[in-house]
Amino acid sequence: MRLSSVRNPNRAPLADYDSSLRVACAGGEVGSMYIPAGQIDGGRTQYMATSFNVPAFAVAGPAAAQPATISVPASGPSPHVTAALVEQQQQQQQLVMEVDSLLVVKGKVTVLKVFTHYIEAAKVCRIGVSRADGRVLGFRC
Repeated sequence: MRLSSVRNPNRAPLADYDSSLRVACAGGEVGSMYIPAGQIDGGRTQYMATSFNVPAFAVAGPAAAQPATISVPASGPSPHVTAALVEQQQQQQQLVMEVDSLLVVKGKVTVLKVFTHYIEAAKVCRIGVSRADGRVLGFRC
């Protein structure tokens, strides 16, 4: 499920239209949602929620979920230990799936009941999801 919010910082209401939410993973679009036209009163926040059916992704087995412990000698890592550390790091990165979401809001605000100002705002968020159990590990917007 994807939760989003749009805040109207103006005193005047924001009439939004032609807004959308898109979710992508591995370079392909997973789903999209058209946000119906509406109005967000001045100083208010509109919350939106949506869910998508996502096709199954290949999950690494339990052996890869718990990489072997590698000890590094006090004199410094040898080339084969360095290679093992790099391999362990790559395995851990493969356990995280990155999902991108793009929220686009278009609308207009009428100021002083005379001037109309058209707006378009977009926000991209990258979400790290555990392939093992689907937990959200982190996000950056």
